[in-house]
Amino acid sequence: MANLIVTSAALDDSAEKLSSIKTEFDGADRRATTDADVWGASPVEAAMEKFGTDWSIHRGHISTAIGDLHKKLEDMSTAWNNTEQGLSDSLTTESV
Repeated sequence: MANLIVTSAALDDSAEKLSSIKTEFDGADRRATTDADVWGASPVEAAMEKFGTDWSIHRGHISTAIGDLHKKLEDMSTAWNNTEQGLSDSLTTESV
């Protein structure tokens, strides 16, 4: 059985990436209209705008869940770093 290896870099990186995902997710409805020229044909443009604006309630719930997960990742990263530092300090402190 493989061991689980957790590093502070992995936790920090995960929190940073989740923050970027939330930013992109929260801006999805605006992009549906601001990027209209990218969609090409007007039926596609209309469909993307409808998709981007129709599910605001669900997007709000999902955004909240992503935000909560991000906060937990940041808290976990802080706790991990503090634990790691405490262990390191206890190994390097000389007894008197």
